[in-house]
Amino acid sequence: MGKYITVQPAYGREFNSVKAVLESWNADQDFAAIGFGQHGYLNRLDWVRAGAEDSIEVRYGKNGMKVMVITKDTKGVKLDG
Repeated sequence: MGKYITVQPAYGREFNSVKAVLESWNADQDFAAIGFGQHGYLNRLDWVRAGAEDSIEVRYGKNGMKVMVITKDTKGVKLDG
């Protein structure tokens, strides 16, 4: 597994479906970094420009209990939830 960053929807937004997460991501809306040692906000365009991490782990749903991964070569892969 390559490098990844963990994020959740920013500014109090909540999503309950993969479709809603991807719509927000593809609209370049901000997500908040929440992983250990990670902080700040980023959106799809920031991630593409930085060219750093291989994937984005998105926590969503009630209390971030659902998880999906967005990679640079896919539009989004649902892991669980």
